[in-house]
Amino acid sequence: MKTKIKKIISKLSLKSQKEIQEVSMPKWVDPMLATLTQDYFSSDHFISEHKWDGERIIAYKSSNKVSLMTRNKKLANDNYPELVKNIQNQAINNFILDGEMVAQENNKSNFSVLQKIMHSGSPKLSKNIEIFYYVFDIIYLDKYDLTNLELIDRKFLLENSIEFKDQLKFTEYYIGKQIEHFKKACQLGWEGLIVKNIHSKYEKIRSKSWLKFKCFEQQELVITGYTDPQKSRVGFGALLLGYYENNKLIYAGKVGAGFNRETLKELKEKLSKIEQKDNPFNPPDSSIKKSKSIHWVLPKLVAEIRFSQWTAYNKLRHPRFMGLRYDKDPKEVIKEIPQNYI
Repeated sequence: MKTKIKKIISKLSLKSQKEIQEVSMPKWVDPMLATLTQDYFSSDHFISEHKWDGERIIAYKSSNKVSLMTRNKKLANDNYPELVKNIQNQAINNFILDGEMVAQENNKSNFSVLQKIMHSGSPKLSKNIEIFYYVFDIIYLDKYDLTNLELIDRKFLLENSIEFKDQLKFTEYYIGKQIEHFKKACQLGWEGLIVKNIHSKYEKIRSKSWLKFKCFEQQELVITGYTDPQKSRVGFGALLLGYYENNKLIYAGKVGAGFNRETLKELKEKLSKIEQKDNPFNPPDSSIKKSKSIHWVLPKLVAEIRFSQWTAYNKLRHPRFMGLRYDKDPKEVIKEIPQNYI
């Protein structure tokens, strides 16, 4: 197998081969994160990939030990046992993959189904729901650190060293014509595209070498409280949301749409366990009127929220609840502001 890996590496340019370092396999690698932008463009120096609506997973294999790790360093092996077996059966002993776990229902991404798996392990799924691990990068291979390689070289090594079958999928990509692909993605109802510089190294930060082209606004927000339900509604009326700025929680508004009866009950049970008397916003937001119907909670839960836009007062317009994010640390939730690229 080592001979095979050397043959694959030998197909890279001599310049690229010099960028590969022989090091011990790291126990943890901070994932490279993409930057949101609205400066859409097309360039042959960039590739486009499907922006998956799923859970980011870094997959580590060391000899026969497999660790599926979330962004906040939680082990997710119990949630995806079939994927663990698939990775164990790979011929190569040591590698680190970067990708996204995605639940697909009738060939369409369904984050609410994945949310149940993220929370409760492996629930029984209907026959029309499939779980895939879409891999888009390789960070370590055999005994080599690949982070200094250009993305296009890492893609080559990934595609030629890993056996993709069953749950394990290679993320297809396209060079150039980003605006054309972005329009098609939005027409198909995708969340958007991830657009990456083909010359980019694997940076362990949020980078402008990887960009998010989003078809609609969507981001994570911290749940800070809830209101009492009205009339026949069960559970709660709306969630109060916030984000961190300079280590302080900033109020972002309420969300009351996107819940079914089951979700309202389940989420109310979780919220009841973390209730607190104190308003977590300091100083309190003047737009929140004091009311006995508001219940504050410890800022421990993160929600994925889709919305039309931010108002001039930094509040969400037309928000809709998409699910809980068990893979996100509340302290890392900030207001995502599009960055200028061009």
